[in-house]
Amino acid sequence: MPPPMVDLHHPTLLIALAVVTLVTAAMVLLAGPLAGARRESHWWAAGYCAMALSLGLFMRIPAPWGSVLGTGLLCGGLGLVMGGFRAYAELGRVPLPGLVLGTLGLAGAGLGATWGVDPLTSSRVTALAGLAATAFTAGWLWQAPMRDAQAAARITATGCAGVGVAMAWWLLGTAWGPWTEQLTAWTSLAVLACQVVVLAGQMLLLTQRHAAKLAQAAATDSLTGIHNRAGFEELATRKIGRAAPTEEPLALLVFDIDHFKRINDTHGHPIGDRVLRRVVGRALNTLRPDDLLGRWGGEEFVALLVGVTPEQAWDAAERLRVAIASRGFKLPDGTRLSVTISVGLMATRANTLDPRTQLRKLVAVADVALYEAKRGGRNQVQVGEPNTRPVPLGEAEVSPWVAGQTA
Repeated sequence: MPPPMVDLHHPTLLIALAVVTLVTAAMVLLAGPLAGARRESHWWAAGYCAMALSLGLFMRIPAPWGSVLGTGLLCGGLGLVMGGFRAYAELGRVPLPGLVLGTLGLAGAGLGATWGVDPLTSSRVTALAGLAATAFTAGWLWQAPMRDAQAAARITATGCAGVGVAMAWWLLGTAWGPWTEQLTAWTSLAVLACQVVVLAGQMLLLTQRHAAKLAQAAATDSLTGIHNRAGFEELATRKIGRAAPTEEPLALLVFDIDHFKRINDTHGHPIGDRVLRRVVGRALNTLRPDDLLGRWGGEEFVALLVGVTPEQAWDAAERLRVAIASRGFKLPDGTRLSVTISVGLMATRANTLDPRTQLRKLVAVADVALYEAKRGGRNQVQVGEPNTRPVPLGEAEVSPWVAGQTA
């Protein structure tokens, strides 16, 4: 028990707690859209507003109505907060009608259980319900798969658990000693501290989400929506590194659009941009979902295929070429524009080289094969020779696993 000389004013603490809860609601509502979490922020803000309103009911309406309705709103608010986290983790939403009916049912059951009893018993029943709700929310947040925000979710869970501990402390205090205003005030102070922890968890989550959004934007080509050169290099290096211990087969395709400058000069850059987007769309539909596609620069693209034999890599490159060349691209005036690509291919196995070094050498060899495809008439696939030595990058030592092959 706290020392008796420390005198806390319970109503003031409840007002402070309501203000902090509303500040939490306002901050997630403002920061959520910036972090790409607009839908989730609406759930969180509604939940925290419901909690703040529950504190007003505790203060202004006498028991049992105030405590029962306040606890019902508190549980409903926790459910809304949980719904926001479920949406964030893409686990599905908490059904809003079910949440409303559950909250009303809980409030009705609590009112029935506390009707006609003394205020202390009524407060104990509702505190027990709040303890159960906060414990359930904290447990769910602690173990929920929260993608890149596990630490933030666990900080929020710690704050919710602290609220439950404060309620348990109040219940034990009223069971072992007299029900005093100071006991309730200290409980409110503990809950206020826990709400600050919850606010910190929410802000950390949104900050991490915003940082991830910025990192994704930096690694994404704004025109086509696929990885840009930096993003492709980062992800491809990871894929090669994961394939190295088992020496998995892999292949790298480098392809670009034939006579793209002529398309831009004849039809204008907006048509050229549309062609780039449509080529990317057909490439994504042709390649496997696990294959990695990126824009290397201008009209040149790269694709990394892991777990494919040389023959499978050749088939994939040929399917890609046919997918682009078999159908023209319809222009706004109704005419069709014929578009083809040339493809350079290098197939090998992941090895003990540094993954980034191996990636660069694969690109160098495939780029030479692309040049050969251009020189051979375009609209074809050429396979790079294992011992190709591109002059700009020096020696290109790759595993001599597949012999060169021509279209």
